[in-house]
Amino acid sequence: MEEGDRSRRFASSESPGGITRTRSGSEAIRNRVNKLLTSPRMPVAPLEPLTATTSQDSHTSHDSMDSFISSSISYSHSPKRKKGPRAENRIEDSEPSVPLNSKKGRQPPAMKHYTTRHHDETIDDSLLNGLNASAEFERLRREIESLKEALHESRKTNKRQSKKLEDMKTELTSYIQCAKDKDTEISKVKSKNAANEEVLSTIESSVQCQICMDLPERPFAYVTRSSNPVSTYSCLSLAPCGHILCLPCLQEWFRKAPPTVADADIDPEELTDPHYVLMRSKSCPSCRTAVRHRPVPVFMVKAVACALQKHKAALLPRPPASGEAEVDPWKGIFPSSDEDAADDDDDDADSSIGDSGSDSDVGSELRSAVYWYRRRATFRRSIFRNINSPGTSEDDDHRDLEDDTIDLDVASESDDERPDATSYVRARWAPPTVLINPEDFDMSEEQDPNSTLHLLRRGCSWEMIQNYDLSYHHTSGIVLSLRSLDHLYSSDDEGEEHNAEDVDEGMHRIFLGWNISLDPQDDDGEGYISELLVDIKRFPERWLISQRDSLRGIMDVRKLVTPLEADDYDTTDTEVWI
Repeated sequence: MEEGDRSRRFASSESPGGITRTRSGSEAIRNRVNKLLTSPRMPVAPLEPLTATTSQDSHTSHDSMDSFISSSISYSHSPKRKKGPRAENRIEDSEPSVPLNSKKGRQPPAMKHYTTRHHDETIDDSLLNGLNASAEFERLRREIESLKEALHESRKTNKRQSKKLEDMKTELTSYIQCAKDKDTEISKVKSKNAANEEVLSTIESSVQCQICMDLPERPFAYVTRSSNPVSTYSCLSLAPCGHILCLPCLQEWFRKAPPTVADADIDPEELTDPHYVLMRSKSCPSCRTAVRHRPVPVFMVKAVACALQKHKAALLPRPPASGEAEVDPWKGIFPSSDEDAADDDDDDADSSIGDSGSDSDVGSELRSAVYWYRRRATFRRSIFRNINSPGTSEDDDHRDLEDDTIDLDVASESDDERPDATSYVRARWAPPTVLINPEDFDMSEEQDPNSTLHLLRRGCSWEMIQNYDLSYHHTSGIVLSLRSLDHLYSSDDEGEEHNAEDVDEGMHRIFLGWNISLDPQDDDGEGYISELLVDIKRFPERWLISQRDSLRGIMDVRKLVTPLEADDYDTTDTEVWI
């Protein structure tokens, strides 16, 4: 009871002194009070009865105690601001407070003893409690400031993170849209790729060789050049069938093709004879059309095939060895030129037909036909003759001399029918008459640079070679190929009606001899060729006209010269002369 009164009195006396009313401060004060209450006490003398004291002494003692407590509280606490008492620290209001210095009605209960403490100890405890409260308050203030700063920094960080999150959301949205666009683009590319693959497959199947069913390696076709004077090489007419095959397949076919009906009686061992392979009749492996000329490369198909081969690396052929393109691919299969194989046939045709414009005697045509078949049989037998056997060269020379005699006789007979006719003979080989420097001309785009060089050395101009289909052969001389013998250009024949017997297959050939002479002002040779066609019509006796073998309506026209112009030069099978 006494301890409770002292605790209540201590709390009521110190509360007005300005103790900080925080939870931690109140708890500290409460703990300190409890410690003081539970600390060992010094023995005190028993109190004397109050009745023994006078009223003046009682008042004096009470006044001194009240002043001590008030001074202790005021010394230890100096409140900064007033706050309302907390609920847990509020003193019960059930008992009315009685001032300590009131004399009226203040009587201590009977049998109640007060514990007294030393004055110095009370002052030290109060002083210690005030210092702890100030330090605790300062610590809490600093802690609150640091927490406020941390909260401020946290809010700033949160704001930055929110902004960064929004940026990432925007970037993610753009990435998603970009991915959708990429998917759309990929779908379009896939569809285009599928279409391109289909086109490539169609092109590949179209350009495949019909023999090996593979992409053609160095594709060749049977072509004859047009006589268009504007561009000789831009107008290519496929003849006779236009099938395109690769070079190895064509070479193998021409060497090992099955014999025809005309060759059925030939010994099988002789089918592989090189001379038979060289002179045998050849046909297209696809449609069996007769092939009379060397196949030439088709550069457009070659470019497409090369592109497809690069697209399919596994199908790349073996790269050609150095110098392979310069080797003649038709050596041993076709004669050295298109005209060599038909040269003997031309001689026979010249002697058999004779002057077709001067006479139409049936007996003469029959005699020529019999002579032609006899010569053809002799030529077929000579294929299998041993070249090195004695007498062969003499027989050939005798046969050539006989052919020349027949040609001269035919020309003489046609000339004798005309009064005061001058005798003409066939032109002979002659050396070139023009000195040419090959470096002055660009031969890179020429299909046959050697033939072009020979034409330049024999009087043809560069423009004439580019505008017309001209060729040179050692045995035939300069050969001009034209579509028509009536007009220089094929367009002049448009609108005219042709007979059903006329066949446009092939081209007319005009043999101009071994040298020509152009007018200095006639750079492209147009005037020379125009005068040539007029001369053929007005003076047919100066020309030897014959029909080409198996080409009805297509003529071979050979220029004749006077005996004085036919110089006799000793030559070999090359351009070297003595």
